[in-house]
Amino acid sequence: MCTCVQKDKKHLGSGNYEYTFECTKPDGSKTTVKVTTGNDNQAKQLAELECDDSKLLVEYITESGYKTEVLDFEDANSEDDYEDFLWEENDETLKANSAFFSIESTLEALGTECKKFTIASIGGWPETKTEWKNRCVKIPFNGKACTKLPKVYRRTCKKKVFAQICYPSNFENSIKNHIEECAKGAATAAVAAAIATGASGALPVFKAAFEGCLAAKIGNKIDQVKFSVKSEKSCSSWKGI
Repeated sequence: MCTCVQKDKKHLGSGNYEYTFECTKPDGSKTTVKVTTGNDNQAKQLAELECDDSKLLVEYITESGYKTEVLDFEDANSEDDYEDFLWEENDETLKANSAFFSIESTLEALGTECKKFTIASIGGWPETKTEWKNRCVKIPFNGKACTKLPKVYRRTCKKKVFAQICYPSNFENSIKNHIEECAKGAATAAVAAAIATGASGALPVFKAAFEGCLAAKIGNKIDQVKFSVKSEKSCSSWKGI
């Protein structure tokens, strides 16, 4: 595991900061890592994960609050064990076919109040890409030989699945409290689906739990409550390896 020491912290607005860490790898080599978050403790965890690509930081909602776990990557025993983790691809299908993603049209509506509830997040997720670079060498008699060689780049990302709830701002506080309680309960129910398949898997689980709870607690006012479940991703810069 890498050991990281914070060197700088810059405010980016909206409660987020850019942290700069100097990290020492297990072999003694040092590297500079920059991460963006709004939490000092999480910043150090993300920096250590950025430095050490064998671990993931998983955070998810529970009935008693948010829980954080650091998980280790393991080698797949066979091709049968391997399965791509494709949150974004699943979510594109959801976005194309789900009316719930039209919620953005209500965000600026007069008298509307909205809240976000994080269902689950995964930090330190490694991504790679390969680009082909032209490389040339001078040869005798003023000649030059060129070829294309692969250059591999790596970055780490934080993926998050969240629910966004909107309702009239003139609702009584007791109704708003019921909505928030139902949202937290539904988010907790959707954790496993969110981690496994992203927003596309979390949506039907969240929808069933949320609407059932609302129907019992606020009755016909449920028609005035709008929601969506989606994912977002933030990544560090690509670095050559």
